[in-house]
Amino acid sequence: MQVSKKKTAAAFIAMAFAAAGSGLSADGAHAAETSFSPVAIARATALPACTSFVDAASQSGEGTVKKPFKTIAAAIEAAAPAAVICVAQGVYAETLSAGEKDFTLAGGFQSGKDFKVRDSATFVSKAQGKGGSCLRIEDPGPKGDQLTAIDGFEITGYAQGIVRDYYEAQRFDVTNNFIHDNTCTDVKLSGAGFALNNIIGAIRGNVIQKNSCGRGGAGFLNGDLNKTSVTLENNFVDGNSGTEPESAHGGGLYLFGTTLKITGNLITNNSVTHWGGGLYIGAYTE
Repeated sequence: MQVSKKKTAAAFIAMAFAAAGSGLSADGAHAAETSFSPVAIARATALPACTSFVDAASQSGEGTVKKPFKTIAAAIEAAAPAAVICVAQGVYAETLSAGEKDFTLAGGFQSGKDFKVRDSATFVSKAQGKGGSCLRIEDPGPKGDQLTAIDGFEITGYAQGIVRDYYEAQRFDVTNNFIHDNTCTDVKLSGAGFALNNIIGAIRGNVIQKNSCGRGGAGFLNGDLNKTSVTLENNFVDGNSGTEPESAHGGGLYLFGTTLKITGNLITNNSVTHWGGGLYIGAYTE
């Protein structure tokens, strides 16, 4: 995903967020006097109202508790609107494209326990890539009040982990995931961990480590409709890099949007060739 409009920095240093109580000092370190709660381990334990079931250990199935689908792609193909797809531990070497369907992907269920036990840090649902994207949404895609959510996964080995590149806004949440070692194959791209355009939602409780892209190694938010509203909360963003030669922006996070609430994050050890090692926030001008 690329930004086509001219960009200018509107608020581009962490000092503003320290003053607002984000837990960041001007140099990106933890402000000791501020209370905040970034996660050390991404973990999802809540049991959602599952409507479809996936287990990599299944021989094949119908998407039921007793006969789950073997792949996430099969569950998405069969999914009804607003499906909640619950995914057991295992390795899922998949690249997912969902068209206009909206759904929640909930990982971290113990295999063989009828989807009654969930701890994504222990029973790991691992999306393993060889380039490409774990989930990619393009035109046409979900929009408006339709929700796409990804909760409780390990996402690694992709060029860009989670991508939404669609001009109409929608609700979109990325929560409690371990997103690491994703590497963009083109320095003109932004966002190896996530690259999300025109969303309304939350990026919360994730560990985002060792991702690399031209800009925004950990993640990229873009909003050109004046409708974007995103909360980034309690994430650990560490060891990511922006690699565009001599002009990268945001080694960790590269963010644009109408409304951004950034609170309780720990952003450390990120690097960039030019501006904003940990965090770069920009605004559009015509």
